[in-house]
Amino acid sequence: MLMRGWSALVAMVMLAAAAPGAVQAQAASPAPAQAAARAAFLQTVNAHAILPHAEYGTIESVSGTQLALLLRSGKTLTVDASQAIASGQYSAPLFVGKVVVVEGSPRANGVFAAQRVSRLTSLDAQTPADR
Repeated sequence: MLMRGWSALVAMVMLAAAAPGAVQAQAASPAPAQAAARAAFLQTVNAHAILPHAEYGTIESVSGTQLALLLRSGKTLTVDASQAIASGQYSAPLFVGKVVVVEGSPRANGVFAAQRVSRLTSLDAQTPADR
């Protein structure tokens, strides 16, 4: 792969010496594809940076957009799922007994603001740690 890149560089330098305008035209064509790939990568990175917290548990109760989530530790977490529901970032339907991961941020009042609620099949040793 390194040789291919080196060969391409040498070919571009030789082309630039022969016809400077040709290098610009050739180099401009992959730029939109590279820009799109970079934008998609940054969007993925930013999505995970925005959602630093994830809690795994079983829904104990549902009241509108509020969930009571029984965590693996035995504690109950109050979750405000309104943002996740409004943006469509949830696994429907949300019902008692469903195992989920909620991703978002804890608020100062102790309520967890979920931006994403995803279904899980179970909570077991393979389930990642809360973060």
